[in-house]
Amino acid sequence: MRVKESINAIRDMLRNRIYPNEQAIRQCIVDPILNDLGWLTRDPKSVYPEYPVEEGKVDYALCCFPASEPYVFIEVKKHRHALKEAEKQVFGYASVKSVSIAVVTDGERWRFFHPAEKGTEKDCKVRELNLVIHDISVSAECLEKYLSYEAIKTGSAHKAMKQDAEKRHGAKYSPTELCQIIAQRCWDEERSLKYLAADLNINIDEVRRITKTVKYLEAVENVMMTALSPDKLTDWIEERNLSSFGKLRNPSSFEKLMKLQKGRHRWLKQKVQDNLCSELT
Repeated sequence: MRVKESINAIRDMLRNRIYPNEQAIRQCIVDPILNDLGWLTRDPKSVYPEYPVEEGKVDYALCCFPASEPYVFIEVKKHRHALKEAEKQVFGYASVKSVSIAVVTDGERWRFFHPAEKGTEKDCKVRELNLVIHDISVSAECLEKYLSYEAIKTGSAHKAMKQDAEKRHGAKYSPTELCQIIAQRCWDEERSLKYLAADLNINIDEVRRITKTVKYLEAVENVMMTALSPDKLTDWIEERNLSSFGKLRNPSSFEKLMKLQKGRHRWLKQKVQDNLCSELT
């Protein structure tokens, strides 16, 4: 399956945060994945870019029959950009145009909505996929089921979306996945524990328990380590007054973060030097 190969290559680049803007996400992530899923991204009748809607445009409209009739709306944002407003926007557009599937993505996070359901975008959210956190096979299966050309053309994507919407609250995550998802969405997206408990359909006490585990602290550290340099990490914490948040109330946690961050940068520097030395010899 070609999409698996694409996801595997994309994962490493997402971890290193090399995509500078929304255009890079569209060109280097969304387009290749859509190609792998059977869409002709160079055919504007099939993959309609900047699809016009009332009061705006949608980044992608996926069309089958008749030509230029949208079945899927995809809104793309910069990597690690807050997605809340984009969710409301594309969900509203999809509801007005009676589009079966709405997607919001920053390349790493893919959020799938079924606008035909009653309620807000939160009520109609069917699935959230993370190309870095979730297993490659899980990611590929999800993308194939909801977004492949054949699935859209035959209507199986719509049926799968409708069926999954009915059981969306039964979605299961491994303990490691939950730690990573909650860490990313709390710290990177600044989501509250209360919001996540409702969104993931998990008891708030269970979410609080997870945030007190060693694995959760490791997940938080990983989010921050990959996002910021040591100097920027200090500024980031001061700007957001993170001393008011759970784990960082303990000064030793902050010191550990700084130590790991500096160590990571020393390791990267040494790795570059070693590579250069091997080339010279």
